[in-house]
Amino acid sequence: MKVGIIGKPGSGKTTLFQAISRGQAQHSHTKEPVHSVVTVPDPRFEYFVGLYNPKKISPATIDFVDDIARLGTDRGREYSDEAMGELRTADALVLVVDAFETSPPDPDNVQSEVMQFMEELTFRDLMVLENRLERIAKQLRGPQAAQNLRVEQQAVEKMKAALEQGQRYSDVQLDETERKSLAGFQLLTAKPTVVAINVGEDIASEADELFSATLGYLTSIGIQGFCLSADIEKEISELEEADQKEYLAGLGISEPVADKMIRAIYSSCRLITFFTVSEKEVHAWPLRTGSTALEAADSIHSDLARGFIRAEVVSWEDIREAEGWDPAKAAGKLKLVGKEHIIEDGDSLFIRFKV
Repeated sequence: MKVGIIGKPGSGKTTLFQAISRGQAQHSHTKEPVHSVVTVPDPRFEYFVGLYNPKKISPATIDFVDDIARLGTDRGREYSDEAMGELRTADALVLVVDAFETSPPDPDNVQSEVMQFMEELTFRDLMVLENRLERIAKQLRGPQAAQNLRVEQQAVEKMKAALEQGQRYSDVQLDETERKSLAGFQLLTAKPTVVAINVGEDIASEADELFSATLGYLTSIGIQGFCLSADIEKEISELEEADQKEYLAGLGISEPVADKMIRAIYSSCRLITFFTVSEKEVHAWPLRTGSTALEAADSIHSDLARGFIRAEVVSWEDIREAEGWDPAKAAGKLKLVGKEHIIEDGDSLFIRFKV
């Protein structure tokens, strides 16, 4: 999973990026963005690793991308074409908003900047859709125009009209054919967005209260938000792990920013985690909420989906209570399910398949 971090120059986005990468990522001195692969914290995964002592461990990870080298003015815009192009390849976006320059803090300014950013995403997507409609119109002039081109045209026109009316991608009712027609455009308005409100060190412990109305507003429009002090978090990230919790507690901060951000991203992307466990490997797999056993099998390997027969499923709670997969199976907790079974967060799976 790839997540792009973006924000205006000086907003603290690179400081945040350094914090979640524990200071290991380097600043970019080229036009290429910097990546940092961060492990998704999950006590269930740690439990399975301790239980099975496997030869290989594969936690869920997120590839964070810092686009600092690509941002700047571009024909008078605050976000360059290169930055937006890079973000189109991301699965989700994190917008970092500067809330540390004004005293007292100005929640209205934060809300205004978020709305400006969402408008920028809409503007960029409208440009892409309008250009595609122009090309489709030329292609449709021929007598042998394909039917799928007309289907695409209808989907693009529908989305363009919705964006022009101020709707978001998630507000538009699309059937499966329309979604497939639009998928190739990598629309920015279709990306789940998380807002990180970067506050001054002096108000870090009370930021959630000061910005409660703004956070509530963001939630009401389907955007996850949280407060942080990027400077503090970067300092803490450079400490030994054993010292971090004590330092955070002393500042009145409940958890490190990486945990907050990852939880917000998982919520925005509607992700759960399922596991495959054995002495060979313990693996955590992200999966979209509401996905079936067949879709879970496909996320592991396409061969498992093609040859799917059944899936054996045991919940995380049942494995913990029985202290293992086999004891849980012996206690009658294992379910043998078909393709359409909905996977729950924390389920452990074994896929039966034929080649």
